[in-house]
Amino acid sequence: MKLWDYHTHTSLCNHATGTIEDYVKAAVEVKLAEVGISDHFPMDLLPEHFHIYAMTLNDFPNYIDEIKRLKLKYNQIQIRISSEVDYFPEVFDGYKKLLTPYLDDFDYIIGSIHAIPWKNHDAIPVDELQAVPLIRELGVDQFYLEYYNNLLRMVKTNFYDVVGHLDLPKKYGLVPYDTDRIWQKVLQLLDQIESNDLTVEINTSGLKKRIKQEYPSEDIIKELITRKIPITLGSDAHSPQAIGFRFEELITKTKKWGLTEICQYSKRERSLVPLK
Repeated sequence: MKLWDYHTHTSLCNHATGTIEDYVKAAVEVKLAEVGISDHFPMDLLPEHFHIYAMTLNDFPNYIDEIKRLKLKYNQIQIRISSEVDYFPEVFDGYKKLLTPYLDDFDYIIGSIHAIPWKNHDAIPVDELQAVPLIRELGVDQFYLEYYNNLLRMVKTNFYDVVGHLDLPKKYGLVPYDTDRIWQKVLQLLDQIESNDLTVEINTSGLKKRIKQEYPSEDIIKELITRKIPITLGSDAHSPQAIGFRFEELITKTKKWGLTEICQYSKRERSLVPLK
């Protein structure tokens, strides 16, 4: 069956390559049914260190307009309008206000956490290599717990549709020591995701990182399938060539674990599509 990729980034985010149209062309080339354009929403309200990882607020209206233009130009593929919106507790209300003018345009919103305020630090990066020594110094297990506590708060807002790269702190091989304790926190998070009826993405970009795993881990994916928590797919592509990265392999594996359907979005309404 034709699949879809709901997590992509373009040169607008300053750490990827390719225009929006380049990603659409790549998705057509690999015969996807849909592609979601989901560049980072401007990070202007986060601590200054993170501003460079996203377009500016002035850029965002043009981003939406360009996707709309391409939707009219390309009728051989469904193009979805999205954004990956960081949750940062101190500025969440401000982000909601900034996003309000665009809510009618979105097909879905990815909720992610790339920074958390913790232990007298205004924001510790979740997935930057240079932050790994600091996280080890402050406590790996404690960092994971704080990360998941922030994800819990994010889910409870009922603002997002899809939880992005759920176990992102493992990117550079930073794994918990007290696995049982962290697993219990993951189960608490999944309880909340179920309660709020959110979708979780399986993000294949982790297979290219030091950890060499999808986000989330196989154990969490199996738990999602057991609980029938809706799942969608994302490559987190930062170049057009990465669109749909290892999706067929992922579907083959997850079908063996009992996955029978994946979800699509249109105008923030979810539909479940049986796997063939």
